[in-house]
Amino acid sequence: MGNSLEKNFNHWMEHVPLLLLFLAFFILTLCQTGIVLVVGLVGIILCMIGMIQPAVKVDLWILFPLIVYNVMSACSSYAVYGNFVKGFASTQSIFPVMFLLLAYLSAEERILLKRLCAVWMSFIAVMGILEFAADALQGDAGRLGGVFGNPNALGTFLIIGWFAITSCREDEKSD
Repeated sequence: MGNSLEKNFNHWMEHVPLLLLFLAFFILTLCQTGIVLVVGLVGIILCMIGMIQPAVKVDLWILFPLIVYNVMSACSSYAVYGNFVKGFASTQSIFPVMFLLLAYLSAEERILLKRLCAVWMSFIAVMGILEFAADALQGDAGRLGGVFGNPNALGTFLIIGWFAITSCREDEKSD
């Protein structure tokens, strides 16, 4: 029994970046990316995992503009608020870290992560529809906000989810 438990543990430890990226997506969805403390803690955990990984090649055509965007966002936050915490700079600085961790994933792991995220997005969509239907039955239906509470954020999330699901279907066709 101990041997199979150790085998299972070792198998899952081989996929730590995949698991933590999905967990980060899950946490950032539920807590929303506007909470600086949550984003910071998730970013620190992702950085710690990235630091123990071996060297990896990264697409600089994506990483460099992402970093430039973050620097410009930080400058904008500093110019408007006088610090880097307010505004989008502090919460969007996690994206280059996530992108770097994505580089460690194999092709199969990337497909699995995409599918896990698509399932999570579908769950969020169903929850939003059920919430809207419950509000409508009570005669209190407004704009569809779902778990985000903001219709614009939910709409953006669902559109990105639609493209992820479409991409998953294309992955299945190519297999």
